[in-house]
Amino acid sequence: MKRQQSPGSKASAICAAFSVFLLALFAVSPTLAGPVVIMDEGFEMGPGGINGGPTCRWISSDLNASSGFDYWGVVAAGQGARVASGQASVHCAAMPSFVRRYDHYMTSHLITQIPINVAGMKNIVFEFSAWSEFRSTNSYDKLQAMISTNGTNWVTVRTIDRTSPQRTYIRHSIPLSLPTTTTALYLKFLFLSNASGGTPKEGVYLDDVFVIGTPTSGGLDAAVPVKSMTWGRTKALYR
Repeated sequence: MKRQQSPGSKASAICAAFSVFLLALFAVSPTLAGPVVIMDEGFEMGPGGINGGPTCRWISSDLNASSGFDYWGVVAAGQGARVASGQASVHCAAMPSFVRRYDHYMTSHLITQIPINVAGMKNIVFEFSAWSEFRSTNSYDKLQAMISTNGTNWVTVRTIDRTSPQRTYIRHSIPLSLPTTTTALYLKFLFLSNASGGTPKEGVYLDDVFVIGTPTSGGLDAAVPVKSMTWGRTKALYR
């Protein structure tokens, strides 16, 4: 005589089978990843965070010494720096001495000397906050935000000058069109000035520099989900 299975046993068997199905499904299906923070910089590292040696992320110099050397440096809020968040930012002419204005004849660049690893990433976005004040009659003075995939050939992706909003922090978000085979990304901020238009103004401060991207497959254990990052004085959600 055939033994009849109880309803409770049938339910348990169905649950067990469904559990096995779910385990098999997630074992072969990668987790869809959203945007992650590949690199972030708030310049909270003090003066040694620029030109601090071969392992330092940033290097800076002035390629035009006509009015002396003036180049990017970290300045604390307590020293008079304009900051978007935290206690420090970088100023276009903070070195060798910070006087809250830029100089004539500047070609001052701030560059990432260590490449940013973007291998396996897509939809890459370059973001930064900039505060600027330029001479109103000078059309030469400007900041150029640039990128490179080899550290030699540069492309300008954003220009800030006298026509941009003045004396307030503006958040710039720049989607980058990069080949799918790109593995390295370099950033450059180039500040240019000449002698026309009278006394130079305060210039440019930078803060909260980010590179964001989406993994092409799976997730990145070392990367930080964008939704968990914060910036700005109110510490609102980053995205």
